[in-house]
Amino acid sequence: MSEWPEHSAELGRKSMERLTAAVDRYQKNAIGLTTLSETIKLYLTADILSDVTQGLIDNETWNTIYAVRQEMAQIIKAIK
Repeated sequence: MSEWPEHSAELGRKSMERLTAAVDRYQKNAIGLTTLSETIKLYLTADILSDVTQGLIDNETWNTIYAVRQEMAQIIKAIK
């Protein structure tokens, strides 16, 4: 069981790398008007990461991922 924290830390690190890349891409594309499709792409990335990693990574990292998911959900709702 001593290996589990290492796996958890690596999963959290890789998840944050993926989320950061998606946020960077979103911000580059969001210069000017943000489109619904760009927002949905970031939402889906955060949604999948939050679903797959819940309970497997540290709470702080998971909460960050989930916060991005929630923010994108609100933006999507406002755009529609």
